[in-house]
Amino acid sequence: MKTFLTKSQSIPDGAHYGRIASVEYRFDPYKYIDLHLSVEDFDFKKEDGSFMTVKKGLPFGERITEKGELGKFLLAFGYKLEKEIDLDELKGKEVLFQTAENEKGFAEVISLKPKIR
Repeated sequence: MKTFLTKSQSIPDGAHYGRIASVEYRFDPYKYIDLHLSVEDFDFKKEDGSFMTVKKGLPFGERITEKGELGKFLLAFGYKLEKEIDLDELKGKEVLFQTAENEKGFAEVISLKPKIR
C-alpha cells in the first residue's frame, strides 16, 4: 500500500460554523455517536476541495435523557421528549461549534449547538 506523509493541517481555535457531514456509531467499549462536523466558516479546504472536518463523540444508549449532552443538543434542535428519534436525520443540519487544541495538538470540539436562523 502506498500513501503520503504530509504536514498536518489544523483547525484554528475558536468559534466555527458548519454542518453535520456524517453520523457514525461506535459500540465498543461503550455506545457513542460520532458527529463529523464540516468547518465551513473560512476558506480552508482539503486538496480534493471538500471542507475540513472535526469529530465530536457523544455517549448514547437506548434512552437519551434531557440532562445528557446528546439530549440537550437534540432538544435545542427542536426534538421532543418521549418521541422516537432517527439520529441519522442529524446529517446535513447546520451547527455552531467551538474548538480548542487538545494536549495532542488536535482540534477538539468543546461546545456544539444548532445554528438558529
